[in-house]
Parts: sequence; C-alpha cells; structure tokens
Amino acid sequence: MKERGVLWTVVDGVLLISVGGMLVTVLLQIATRLAGNSVPWTEELTRNLFVLTIFMGLAVGFRRVEHARMTFLLRYFPSTLQKMQPHFYVAGGLLFFGVLAYRGVILSLQQYRSGEISPALGIPMFLVTAPIPIGAVLAIIAILQSVYGDKVTREKLLQSDEEGIVDAEMEEHSAEVMNDL
Repeated sequence: MKERGVLWTVVDGVLLISVGGMLVTVLLQIATRLAGNSVPWTEELTRNLFVLTIFMGLAVGFRRVEHARMTFLLRYFPSTLQKMQPHFYVAGGLLFFGVLAYRGVILSLQQYRSGEISPALGIPMFLVTAPIPIGAVLAIIAILQSVYGDKVTREKLLQSDEEGIVDAEMEEHSAEVMNDL
C-alpha cells in the first residue's frame, strides 16, 4: 500500500480523537451515574462522535480495501467481465457514495438554514450530519485511489477467493509487524 498522504493522516487523526472522545465520555457517563448524578450531555456527545467515527472509518475501510465484497458472484461471470470487476466496483461506489454525499449535503444545509440546535450540547445540528457527505466524498476518493492509484490495493481487490484475501492480509500484517521491529 502506498504511503498515506496528508489527507489520510488527518482522517486517521480524526478517527483517533473521535474514538478516544467516545471512550472518555462513556467512562464519564458511567462514573457520574455511579455517583448518582448523571451528566446529560455525554450520551449526545457519544452519539455524535459515533456518527463521525462511522463515516470516517467507512472511508478508511475503502482506502485499505478492508470491507465486505460480494466476490462470489464473479466466478459466474465470463472472464472478460471478471477482468472488468474493478471498474464495476468503482461505478457502484461512485453511484452509492455520490447519492449519499448529495443527500447528506441537502440534510446538512436544511439543518443549517433552520438553525437546528442539539438539545444537550447546544451545537448546530449541521455539524453532526456534516460527516455524512464528508465521509461519502472521502470514500469516493478512497475507491478511486485504491483501484487506480495503488497497485497493492488493486491486487487485493482482484483477489476473489476468501483464502487469497486472508493470505494477502496475513502477509501484509506480517510485513507491518516486521517493519515495526
């Protein structure tokens, strides 16, 4: 896999902060409930961070080609169509995430225009839904990079049998462990 650029380093940093934030807010919620005086905003903050984590993590999964794929159907296609599988993958991803980004922008703009505010934290709700279109656009970038920009992830995508995918992941993990030593 190619080295991460600034974009993916920022996305990984946002993921680290959001997961860490969820951990801290859930622990705070537990501690305050045990103390008999629950802090009301922790549930809302955890939910908002969870939405952020889902959509940023989704893009990272597509960048690394670590998501569920329906590759078992490929063996029933003629070999010429099997070779076009990455292009079907890109077309399907562009369509799905394009619609998601479009609808996410509409939702965020609607919330911005209405001035909707979250009840416990008092933050604008468009900030809560903004990760939806942002994550969708990042997923589109990740799909294009993984298929057309990185030979290793493209090869990983082309592996259709489960054993081959597991073997490639094991080799990649082993290489990462060896690099860390």
